[in-house]
Amino acid sequence: MLVEMDAADVLNATVARASIAGTWRDVIDDARGGGITLHAGYLSRLHRDLALPLRARSPGQFGDGQAPQDWGSFELALADLTVDGFEGCEAWILAQLCWGGHLQSMRFSTAWICLNGLRLQNGLFALYPDPAHRARLQVALAAAGPDSWDAESLRALFGTYVAEQVPRMPNDPGRA
Repeated sequence: MLVEMDAADVLNATVARASIAGTWRDVIDDARGGGITLHAGYLSRLHRDLALPLRARSPGQFGDGQAPQDWGSFELALADLTVDGFEGCEAWILAQLCWGGHLQSMRFSTAWICLNGLRLQNGLFALYPDPAHRARLQVALAAAGPDSWDAESLRALFGTYVAEQVPRMPNDPGRA
């Protein structure tokens, strides 16, 4: 189905793309320098850079959040889990930033850019999921939020994203 866009929609989409692209370039630079963290100050700056050009709510304001964990407790728990590496923690970061009440706007974009930056910083490749997985992502992210707080289906989906994006040689028998 075609969607008609008026001039304001086109302008907003252009501003959004520019905001995300500019922020992503900064995150790549941060990853090269080892400067990406899950500290509230870094996430606040990341959110500000995304939200301010779009006039989104509360740019740069990062709150401690709400149940099931405040951000400080989440950050400490994640530090314990990432002693042997970062991979596998993306789902928890995405769920906590989307559902934890830390940001008032652009929660998903802030989380996705942050977790991809952390992946780069940890020697992994950024994830760009197939748009065909959108509905599955929505269901898994909903399950990782209020009522169940179960991020396991989201973690499995991240495993699918990784498997689909692993570079393979053309004659690789594992290539789909």
